[in-house]
Parts: sequence; C-alpha cells; structure tokens
Amino acid sequence: MGLGSSKACIYRDAVDRWFACGCYACCVGEQDARAEIIRRRFADDVYFWSGVAWKDYLFHVGNEHALLGIFFCHPLNPYTKFERFILEWLQVTATCCWIVLFQQKLKHIHAEKEHDEASPIHDVIFLYVHVTLPLSIVHEILRFIARESGRPDGKLERCCGRRCLCVVQWFLMGWWFLVVSSLSSLCYNVIANPGPWNNYGQDTVHLEHTYNLTLCSVLQGYSMWFLLDQILPNDLHRCPWTFGFWSKWRRERREADTPSSLHAAYDWFGQRAGGWWSEASSVSSCSSSSSGSGDEGGCCAAAATDLCRR
Repeated sequence: MGLGSSKACIYRDAVDRWFACGCYACCVGEQDARAEIIRRRFADDVYFWSGVAWKDYLFHVGNEHALLGIFFCHPLNPYTKFERFILEWLQVTATCCWIVLFQQKLKHIHAEKEHDEASPIHDVIFLYVHVTLPLSIVHEILRFIARESGRPDGKLERCCGRRCLCVVQWFLMGWWFLVVSSLSSLCYNVIANPGPWNNYGQDTVHLEHTYNLTLCSVLQGYSMWFLLDQILPNDLHRCPWTFGFWSKWRRERREADTPSSLHAAYDWFGQRAGGWWSEASSVSSCSSSSSGSGDEGGCCAAAATDLCRR
C-alpha cells in the first residue's frame, strides 16, 4: 500500500487533472516530485494510467496522435507541443514538395525514354526509395531525439549531457528547417514560374494537382492512425507481443503495481464499483491509499479532496 499505491494515485490524478484543467494548464508544478514521476511514466510509453479504459484511451490519443498531440498533449509530456508542431510541419511540407519535384523528374525521365513504356511499379519503388523512406528516417531520428531530450535519465542524456543533447536536437531541427525551406522554394518555382522544368507552364495544373493530392493523402494518414493504433504490434521487445492499444492496456492493468483488491474491482473496461463513467471510485481509492501511505501519499489526499470539491 506504500509506494505502489501512491504512484497509482498520482497517475490517476494526472489524467483527472488533464480532463479537468485542460492540456494548457497543469496543477502540478514543474519542480514537484510528482512531475518527475509523471514524466517517467510518459517516457516509459505506458498506456495504463487511471484504470478507466475510456479515459486512458482519450489520454493516449491526446498524447500520441501526430496532429491532436500538438493541441492536447499533457504539459509534462517530454515530447512537447512546440516540438510536435515543428516536426509535423516539416514532415508535411517536405513530403508534399519532395513528391512534386520527383514526379516532375519522373516525367522528364519518361520523356527522354520515348520508346520505353512507363512502369507504374518502377515509379512507386522510385518514389518510395527517394521520397518516403528518407523522409521517414529523418523524421523518426528527429522525433527520437526530441523524446529523449525530455526523458528523465535517458541514455542519450547520460552520454552527452542534457544541454549538449538539446543543442544537438535544435541544430538538427534547424538544419532540417533550412532543407525543407529550400525544397519549398524550389517547388514553388517549379509550379509557378514558366520554364523548361514545367514545359513552360503547361504542367502547372498537373503539378498543383499532385501537390494537393499529396496533401490530402497526408491528412488521410491522420485518420488512418486510429485504425493502425488498434492493430499494429507494440512492445516488440517482449513476448508475447501485444497488438493495439487495448491489448497493451489490459496487460499493463494486470501488471500494475497496485493492491490486488484494486485489480479485482476492475472489469474489462476498467470499471469500478462507481460505474464506468463514475469518478467516485477513483477518488475513494486515491484517498484511502494516500491515508495508508503516510507522507508519501499526502499529495494524493489533497488531490482527492480537490476532486471531491469539484
């Protein structure tokens, strides 16, 4: 009932305060001991927080979705809103511009080989190797560094120091920003300015259509995330694998460091005695665990009191 119950209460409180205060206001101070615990929970990529499935899923979406995370991620998430916005803008812009440029290059290649028939399979492979693959690699590297720079006691931070890691992160992001800006300028010139590169303006409509089509496909990817989040494997370093949010959430619920009586009170949806949509059971368990854990759970008792007053 000591440290495990106290941490479980802090996790539930983090979700409740996120719902109550919003994603731009956090009731936990930056230097609070609870803030460090919450940051570590985010860094460990855990799905089980409050024990109520619908809350944990919305909390997961707000912190993991590429677009929604820009607006709704928790203030203590090591992968901040500003970093998400910068990286997502760079990825979308680079993808749209790079595809337009390579589509135009493919057209010139086909024009030079008049006697050879264009192969759609060859074009798809060409775009994947020269556009999709390198952009994905660059984005994942920058995303990984952004997450590690805010990870408490992360491997990279221990190796090169926190300040040095931040310098490396923003240097790489600045370099990638210059590259994407150059691509944007070149793409605009290829589309808007008549010349041999766009058949003296005759290809402008086609290039604009390609750009808009690519942008729509990127936006559709934000919707596809919800489906992929339910079926793709995670925890690949563990056996057996878990597939999707619910599978991992159920595993973490079973492994949660909470009293066995709390596990018995959950159903498949994380429902407690107070009901699936009820806050009362979460508050009562928080206050009871904090009363039995002395000073270590004192903050939880205050959190439970605040929630009861709401």
